[in-house]
Amino acid sequence: MALMKPEAQLPTVHPFAAVLYQEELFNLQKQSSLNYLAPEELAMTVEMVSGVALLNQALETEDLVSIQNHLQNPSIRFHNLDEGHLEWYANRLMSIKIEALSEGQDNLSRNEIQNLIDIIYVEIQEEKARLIAVDEINAVIREGDPSNTVMALMKPEAQLPTIHPFAAVLYQDELFNLQKQSSLNYLAPKELTMAVEMVLGVALLNQALETEDLVSIQNHLQNPSIGFHNLDKEHLERYASRLMSIKREASSQGQDNLRRDEMQNQIDRVNEEIQEEKASKCSQFGFAEWLKISTSG
Repeated sequence: MALMKPEAQLPTVHPFAAVLYQEELFNLQKQSSLNYLAPEELAMTVEMVSGVALLNQALETEDLVSIQNHLQNPSIRFHNLDEGHLEWYANRLMSIKIEALSEGQDNLSRNEIQNLIDIIYVEIQEEKARLIAVDEINAVIREGDPSNTVMALMKPEAQLPTIHPFAAVLYQDELFNLQKQSSLNYLAPKELTMAVEMVLGVALLNQALETEDLVSIQNHLQNPSIGFHNLDKEHLERYASRLMSIKREASSQGQDNLRRDEMQNQIDRVNEEIQEEKASKCSQFGFAEWLKISTSG
């Protein structure tokens, strides 16, 4: 009521945000050396709180355009606001607003919003650095030097899963093949992350094949990051035996690792052999039955 008196000559006050005005003005008053807000300070503060109130209203109605406009309101004076990513701020703030309302908090204060903006700003800067790192990784993959590829993959800005330098050639080969399969000859961040997880799985499977650890091989074959298809759990030992044999042959010819596609081809061949064996048994069984019937006749 006091803020709305014409004599105070203050900017527009929104009664629906009474609690917000009280809290914000009380906090600023406490910060003053005299525990007092002079007319100019009071006017500026009221204008700021009105802006925060309207921003809260827009967050509640999830009006994306309005939120972005209110975020840029000079009266609120938000800092660390990257104008190229306003939608990112808006979406995150809407999510936080929903959470606050569910806990009985009607409005987010300016400081709460600023703290969230600061967090989002850091995330945006990290994402920008990540995209630059991913661009560099794609360029290095095309150049074809495994050691340079591993160095680029290991940069923290890329935000990739753990990279194992012992599998440098495998990273280069697999990522180069995946890059070629892409219509843009480029692996986006999500694709690159999945590809790196896949290559790690393939590298560890190669290690298990080299040591001929049958249990470990069967476990790695079922690693979802590698994503082998047509894998029948009843025949894991047979796949493992075939791959150990192929691995020994490859090693004797100077090939350190089997690629995922090479392993998938062997899995498919084993499946074909199993089907042929089943068909042969059925055929033999059918012939035996026919012979039995014809003999008894």
